[in-house]
Amino acid sequence: DFDWRKSADYLASCSLARAISPVLDYPGLKRWAPSFFVTQLRQAALIEGIRDLAQRETLRHLGIALSSIGYTGVLLKGGALLGRELFGDSHGTIPRRGSGDIDIVVSPAVAPLLRRELLNRGYSGTATQLRTGPHHLAPLSLNGVTVEIHTRIMPAFWGLPELEMLSCATPLAGMPSLATLDDEGMILHAAVHSTAHLFSHGVRAVWDVAC
Repeated sequence: DFDWRKSADYLASCSLARAISPVLDYPGLKRWAPSFFVTQLRQAALIEGIRDLAQRETLRHLGIALSSIGYTGVLLKGGALLGRELFGDSHGTIPRRGSGDIDIVVSPAVAPLLRRELLNRGYSGTATQLRTGPHHLAPLSLNGVTVEIHTRIMPAFWGLPELEMLSCATPLAGMPSLATLDDEGMILHAAVHSTAHLFSHGVRAVWDVAC
């Protein structure tokens, strides 16, 4: 009694539709899966592909904005995987999943400067918006892509060793103003972030670890 509709919704919400697209042609899956399962995931994969193009442009905007003010930011989660693929040395063994928001962490002193720079470059929002979380400013957006500027990786009560994690961040060769956590830091963040959301997207977390 497998719920194919729920499974398709879940995989799409984990931004895995495009990554698993080759599997949709497997004879074994075609034998058992209803046609709407394949159709729904193919549609979700197309949406992910379109969003991916806009996110790539957003990463370029972030890199250029940080370079213009003379600072470096550390990309998090799906944005970090995309950044590694776009500007760095992507060595994942499985296809990268899609990304949702673009999250980037900078020092508290740099966060308002970066926000102002992005607003000047056409991002929606205001300079005076209140924080929407204890660890990040109010989100900005452009072309359907949301950017969250973090002043911490996660709220302090989660107890992440953030200073150590950020000290091991590696700049991306093709855009030195952007960096990512090292593999250990990314795995730790993925695990704790999944916990924070009550494992609601556990497959996404496992996929990121495998990447």
